[in-house]
Amino acid sequence: MNRFFDGRVAPHVVAALTPDQRRSFCAFASQWWVVGPDLRWLSLETSEAEDGDPFDPPLRLNEFQQSKIIDACYPYALIEHFERTDEELLHRIPIERRYSVLANALRAAERYGLSDGPDAMLFCTLTMTRGERFFERADWQSALNRVQRGEMKLRDAMKAIP
Repeated sequence: MNRFFDGRVAPHVVAALTPDQRRSFCAFASQWWVVGPDLRWLSLETSEAEDGDPFDPPLRLNEFQQSKIIDACYPYALIEHFERTDEELLHRIPIERRYSVLANALRAAERYGLSDGPDAMLFCTLTMTRGERFFERADWQSALNRVQRGEMKLRDAMKAIP
């Protein structure tokens, strides 16, 4: 049985598997290569290819594994969103850096409690318009701390800081 995955998702699926799941799921190949988010070839961890196919579908993932994969793929959902809604904004980031820039922005947003969709998306928008490290500026640090404490909304902080 052949397994097909979008190359954007495959590394995160393989990384989320337990060693036993990985051995079974990847046993059909001694090497598995995909184009990574930086547009370079990426080798996925597999086990030695076996005769036959020990994998018994479907692949069953627990909630933690599912969450890990969804979180890791969220930057791709944002890339698609911006491709459809504001391609010019997205083009400010070289294509080979888009995943890492947005993934880093999402991690930074989480530090301020900004993990829901609209706030995370706005934080990523700010990353593209004000710079990848905008949140390290003193004025943003102050505002984001207020956002984290619930004293201010991110949208209001954006309007208040030039």
